[in-house]
Amino acid sequence: LRDLAAYMAVSCIKPPAAQPPTLADPAEAGRQFPAVANCPKHPYELLLMFALEAGKEQKRLQATPTPFSFRLVLYTYAVGLTAPPYPRDAAESPAIRGLSLTLLDTAMRLVDRAAHPRNLHAEEDPPEERNLWLFIRTRATVLCALQVLAVTWGVTKYGMRANLDETGVTALINFCVAHITAAFHNTGQDPTAAAWERFIPRLGKTPDITALFLSICANEKWANKIAGGKAVDGLRVLKKCGPHELQQQAGVHLNRLEMPSRMPSPTGIGLM
Repeated sequence: LRDLAAYMAVSCIKPPAAQPPTLADPAEAGRQFPAVANCPKHPYELLLMFALEAGKEQKRLQATPTPFSFRLVLYTYAVGLTAPPYPRDAAESPAIRGLSLTLLDTAMRLVDRAAHPRNLHAEEDPPEERNLWLFIRTRATVLCALQVLAVTWGVTKYGMRANLDETGVTALINFCVAHITAAFHNTGQDPTAAAWERFIPRLGKTPDITALFLSICANEKWANKIAGGKAVDGLRVLKKCGPHELQQQAGVHLNRLEMPSRMPSPTGIGLM
């Protein structure tokens, strides 16, 4: 019943079009049809409720082999859909911010461990389609988590003041770097790479992920953390292979973030 109520609430927040476009008339291509209803702005408490329900589902899944469920997809999608009117509040909320970060952390752990899909199946999945449903849930969950970050961190530039020690921030950086490398420095997929490594880092919209990554690199707290770190690799890829405007931004951040490693410390030994 809670899932049905969430689905109905999301449908009211973003009602379907009264007359969906068809392929029959080429003139309708790109036309914006009015919605079946105009609903008032939803309260912030509804957004927070969706995030808390998603957090409960995350805790439930810790006792199961599968990392993601369709219920988790539903509530994370609801968070991404209800967050745009409250970007700053959503970015500052531990429940909402933590949801997207921990989901990305879970996804990147699959990449790091090269986890075999047969160890991650849900019991309710049909035996002959277990891998398919696992990949569908994973793709949907990661895309929903990225949507939450895009409409909160991306709009408010929260990455510039984020706590870099928060759970999931390292996973977010690793994901961004892997995505940027695949998008701008693609030398072909490694045939020996695990399925998750070929699949998860390529999810999401490259402009949104690049903007999110650059905002995090602008965080002043990186100065003593990033020297020789993963983010430097992403900046180097952008500076070498990215579009001209991104090359300039990456160069500025790279010069600033690499500086601590070149400056001598008080003891005469460079910072690592």
